[in-house]
Amino acid sequence: MKNIKIIEKKKKIVEGKKRVAAYARVSMNSDVLKNSFANQVNYYSNLIKNTPNFEYAGVYSDFAVSGTGTKKRDGFKELIKDAKDGKIDIILTKSISRFARNTVDLLNTVRELKTLGVEVRFEKERINSLTSDGELMISLLAAFAQSESENMSTNIKWAKKKSMEQGKDQYRPTFGYDYKDNNYIINVKEAEIVKYIFKEFINGKNYADIARELANNGIKTRKNNPFNYAQVKCILKNERYTGTVIMQKCYIKNPLTHERAVNKGERQKYIVNDMCPTIISKDEYEKAQIIIKKLSDKYYKTKEKNYGNNKKSQNHTGKN
Repeated sequence: MKNIKIIEKKKKIVEGKKRVAAYARVSMNSDVLKNSFANQVNYYSNLIKNTPNFEYAGVYSDFAVSGTGTKKRDGFKELIKDAKDGKIDIILTKSISRFARNTVDLLNTVRELKTLGVEVRFEKERINSLTSDGELMISLLAAFAQSESENMSTNIKWAKKKSMEQGKDQYRPTFGYDYKDNNYIINVKEAEIVKYIFKEFINGKNYADIARELANNGIKTRKNNPFNYAQVKCILKNERYTGTVIMQKCYIKNPLTHERAVNKGERQKYIVNDMCPTIISKDEYEKAQIIIKKLSDKYYKTKEKNYGNNKKSQNHTGKN
């Protein structure tokens, strides 16, 4: 008769609690998205706190920022830092596109976290970064997300181009103007400051002197900060005060990194006259631009001269 011995199965070892964090992001500012953003944060907070084997490690978030890069995503950067510091075991996020739309950034981040034993779970795609097929699926889906982002950028460029061709200006907050019902309206108090800056500059004062005088008189920017050298120069170079607007002086060079570049002929420019009420006459504006150019030429000539003198000095020292 066969002798059968039953080996009892081992009791499942209950693992200790995992420190779990979540990441939430929306890329545009609107009431609908604000609600979506708040819902994401509340959902993950409740999910983590109500899961027995989860220990709450926080919900990290970024509101109204793009997912194509990490430069302005402070919440994301803090999340990754804490994960590297050993404070997080698992990261939950809604989808790959919420985590990142740049395939290279996404894979580098996921792989780095993987080497640290930190798991990333993408809820929508049902992907776990630590599983054998996880990285393959992430690579494929991230490529789709990146392509979607690039297509969206192309569509936005097309819409902006059509808008500019029709002479429609995209609102840019400009010191000296308020904006109401799609129209620029002169802000009398700020306009007087703009006039003062142009007058003093044309009469011989430099950027720093004007900024210093404004500060001494208690005059500040819209953000309640003292004017500085760069802000004074920016006002003096802004043609908008003459009523004319030049569109597409800069453009987005790379939709993934959001790198901006000065338009030196790579893109069409559009000049629209009488877009804004006039604060500065064209004559005053042109006088200011001539002075700015002279100062710029003088600066670069001095820089070249100093560079040449330093080079001669180095050569002379080398001979000795």
